[in-house]
Amino acid sequence: MTRIGTEHEHLELVQDESGSLRATLVGDGVWARHRLDTVDELRDIAAFFVDLESDWRGWDGDRTWESLEGDMSLSGRHTGSRVRLEVTLRSGLSQSAAEWSATLVLTLDAGEELSRAAADVALAVVDQQTHRQPGR
Repeated sequence: MTRIGTEHEHLELVQDESGSLRATLVGDGVWARHRLDTVDELRDIAAFFVDLESDWRGWDGDRTWESLEGDMSLSGRHTGSRVRLEVTLRSGLSQSAAEWSATLVLTLDAGEELSRAAADVALAVVDQQTHRQPGR
């Protein structure tokens, strides 16, 4: 399990029984979950966090990532010694009658917290890919 943020406000990434990566947002009055199935999306999430971490001293504007179906997005903004990470989960393009979205803004230290998040997400992706290999 990878948790980015605090105990009470965080993005949680967990590999489920099917080998997919489950993203859960938890915050004050917020609880939302989305399942990522494609390896490309998982690699892109890891690359997004590695990109943020490699420029931990700062960058201009927002850096963004969005899933193929638009049902999960990440946006990072450097604010000095911190990174403002906006995470949004949305109902997919299914025929579900209920449409929803949830957004949570997390604040990470631009040094150690961001490095740990990048390493943890990369590890979650490697674990997910290993789990999906035939014969496992």
